[in-house]
Amino acid sequence: MIQKQKLNILLPLLILMMGAQSCTFDTNAIRGDGNVLTREKNLDSFTEIDASGVFKIFLLEGENPHIRIETDENIHEYISYEVKRSTLKLKMESNQIYRPTRLDVYVTVNDLGQIRLSGATSLEADHVLVSPEFSLHLSGAGDIDLEVETEKLTTHVSGAGSLKIKGYTYMHDITLSGAASLKCVDLITHITHIKLSGAGSANVYASEELNASISGVGSIRYAGEPRSTNISRSGVGSIRPI
Repeated sequence: MIQKQKLNILLPLLILMMGAQSCTFDTNAIRGDGNVLTREKNLDSFTEIDASGVFKIFLLEGENPHIRIETDENIHEYISYEVKRSTLKLKMESNQIYRPTRLDVYVTVNDLGQIRLSGATSLEADHVLVSPEFSLHLSGAGDIDLEVETEKLTTHVSGAGSLKIKGYTYMHDITLSGAASLKCVDLITHITHIKLSGAGSANVYASEELNASISGVGSIRYAGEPRSTNISRSGVGSIRPI
C-alpha cells in the first residue's frame, strides 16, 4: 500500500521532468563547441546568491567578491550575472543548452547569508559559511553540500532537490515538499522544527527540542535524543529515531 502511494506521487514528477527534457531537446538545442574558455570579473559586494539553470557553483572564501565562469565559448553569451540589491543573480538566458563540456562557476565571497537555487544547479563550498542567520532555498533537481555555523538556519526544499548540511546551528527551521531529500544529522542543532509533505526524506539532529509534522509518504529520522518531542502525522509517513 505504501509503495503504491509513493508511486502515485513520484510518477507524475518523473513524467513532468521527462516532458521538460523532451521539450528542450530539439533542433534548436545549443551544444557546447568543446572550446572551453574562462571568463572572470570582480563584483560589487553581495550577501545573497540567486541562481537558476544547470550550473555547478563552487564557493570560495575571499575578501574581494569575484566570479569565474568556465564553459564552452559558444555558451558564455547565454549566461548572465549581476549584483543587484546585495544579491548576486546568475541565470541562463536560454533553456536550450544541451550537454556543455563544462559549466563551472567559481564565486569568491566573504559574507553570505542566503542561497537560493532553482533548476538543476548544484553548489558546494571550500570553507565553513559563518553568519548570524542563514537561509537555504532549493527548488527543482539541484543539490547543495555545505558546512555552516549560524544561530538560526532556515531551509526550504521542493521538487527533487537534495541537501547535505553539517556544522552547527542553535535553531533549524525546515520545510520539505515533493521528493526532496535532506541529510543534516551532522549539523549539531539544539532545536529543530520540520514540516515534510510528499514523498521526501529527512535525517535531522535535535538535542533539546524536536517539532516534526509529516504528511504523505515521506520519512523523518532524527538523532540527538531531544528532551522534548512534538510529533504530528497524517498519511502513512514515518517519524522515528535513527
